[in-house]
Order: sequence, then structure tokens, then C-alpha cells
Amino acid sequence: MITVIALVVGGGILAAAFGAQLATTTSTPETNPNCLSLDDVRGIKHDLRLPIYLPEGYEYKCGIAQDAEANLLYWDEQIDRGSYQFDAISSVSTERGSIFFRVADAPEITNSTKAVMDDYENILKNNPGLKPQLVDINGKLAWAHEAVPDGGKQTAQFPDGQVITNTFDMPARLRIYDDGQIIRFEGFVPLDELIKMAKSLP
Repeated sequence: MITVIALVVGGGILAAAFGAQLATTTSTPETNPNCLSLDDVRGIKHDLRLPIYLPEGYEYKCGIAQDAEANLLYWDEQIDRGSYQFDAISSVSTERGSIFFRVADAPEITNSTKAVMDDYENILKNNPGLKPQLVDINGKLAWAHEAVPDGGKQTAQFPDGQVITNTFDMPARLRIYDDGQIIRFEGFVPLDELIKMAKSLP
């Protein structure tokens, strides 16, 4: 039996597992359920707040949603929304330069500052090479880090004691816990752009 231990911390692996189970709502035959229009996403996630600031040339491209979660893709490239398959787990890595924005309900989180500090300290302990930082987003504490080549680490431990570690590029990330929601921005873009987007949320 092989035990896989993921060292990407701050909720990345948990979020990936959650995202893999994301269900989309029913749609008309003309709608691609894996690449919804912004109106369709907002019609599903009624309390969705969107960033007012976007980097130059960027615009909304695609989204998937359910009542408790919305995943949006912003990019400065053109896509065919009728056939594009938006993957909330991997699109930010496969579509380099895109920006991934997720809002997920998390009513179990009642102390946002503690949640941020727990993530921050976990990253410092397990993957300090990401060089996480604490950021103020309109009075709310957030953690963030720049994109780091080979910054993600995954270790496989074999029964004979052999250990194999793989690395992968990590996008810039920013995480806020706000009013019972988890707000995430990710992308292989300068962290400053994600901070500007986060600060522009109404």
C-alpha cells in the first residue's frame, strides 16, 4: 500500500477534493454546464460578490456554481464558451495566466482571524519555501504568497521505506475568511493583482 502525503497546505488539497465533487445545476440545452455565463452563475449563487478591479485585458470567461459555491475564471485569452470545459481544480495550472476566483460558504468558520493564522502557521511549518505573508484586505486578515516554481510538494511513502517526492509549480494564492465564506484567488500572475482584486470586492 502506498501512502500519499500532500504538503501543499492552506486548504489546497481539501479544496481540490471539494471542487471535484462540485455539482452544476440543470441548464437549457444551449448552455454548457461546464462553462456558464456570469448571469447563470449569479442566478445560482445569489449572494455572489464580484471584484470590481480586473487586470488590464482580463474579463470573466467561464464559471460553474451551486447554491453554496461558485468558481469563476478570469483571463485575457479568448475561449469558446460552448465547448470549453472549466476544471475548478486544474484550470489555473493548465491555463497559465488565468485567474481563478472561488467563493464557498463555510458557516462552520466563526473566527476568521484564527482560521487565517492557522493556515499561515501551517504553511510556515510544512512548506516555508512558499514564503506566505499576512495581508490586510479592507480590515480583514488574509494570507497570501507569490507564485513559486516547484513550490508544491507531494510525497509518496512506500512499505519498504522508500520515499519519493515530486514538486510542481504553485500559483500565487490569496485566501480570506469573511462572514462565513471562504474567498480564494489564484493564478500565475503577480500577487499584487490578486490583492487589488480582493480589495475591490464590494
